[in-house]
Amino acid sequence: IEDTQKLEDQMDKILQLSRLERGGNLNPKAIELTSFVKTTLDRWGQRIEIDYKDEDQLPGVMADQFALMLVLRNLLENTRSHATTKRAKISISTENNNVKLTYQDDGFFDGDINRLGTLFYKHNSTKGSGIGLYLAKKLMLKMDGQLGIIHQNGSLIFELTFKSASEVEAE
Repeated sequence: IEDTQKLEDQMDKILQLSRLERGGNLNPKAIELTSFVKTTLDRWGQRIEIDYKDEDQLPGVMADQFALMLVLRNLLENTRSHATTKRAKISISTENNNVKLTYQDDGFFDGDINRLGTLFYKHNSTKGSGIGLYLAKKLMLKMDGQLGIIHQNGSLIFELTFKSASEVEAE
């Protein structure tokens, strides 16, 4: 069952990558991020201890549901594959009229931070395909958001920044 799930994950990534590389579009709409993240964690966060925090009264965000699920699945998959204790911290907050999701685990990275997130870059890892972070960055850009990667003391912190739905409606 686990191998079948891994195969499904890879197929989803490859199909979405193909769609993006051919100029395909996403369908962003207003979603409530906290409930979406909790649902995604319930489905894809097995075998990971999650420390989750969010603010009260967060605005909705503009995102494509399938694309966002792939981004979150990739981060969880990376924790399962590369982190030593299988723990992750997730927080959601508002910042400058945007909504920011911060994801950090206890994985260690000593590769080229500037190449992280480029297609097929895996550093010294024998696991994965080198597609996941590349795809996550592309999907976030297509949703008019951003995936930032901070390298701090050997650990990586991923910051997903979304436009708030109320900000888009005001434009």
